[in-house]
Amino acid sequence: AYITDQRSLAIMGNWQTPVENWFYPNPAKDEVILIEIENATNFKIFGLNGQLIKQNVLNSNRSSVEGLPPNLYILEVENQTEKFRSKLVIH
Repeated sequence: AYITDQRSLAIMGNWQTPVENWFYPNPAKDEVILIEIENATNFKIFGLNGQLIKQNVLNSNRSSVEGLPPNLYILEVENQTEKFRSKLVIH
């Protein structure tokens, strides 16, 4: 896949935490489970073009990704002080 717009590059270029440190599974099918992020409040999934695909207000450390077509996405989770971004594969 090629990234052709600046917004996508900005999203992908601002990852703060390696994938394996704050959520699993990856690749995911039904849900994503967050670890080591305290008080996470928002969960967003973006396409590689920068378009917001899904968002949830978090009430627990789990969020459904059910229904998303298999693809590569950008996962963004935030708490009161930080935003965490990483690649997410849905299979």
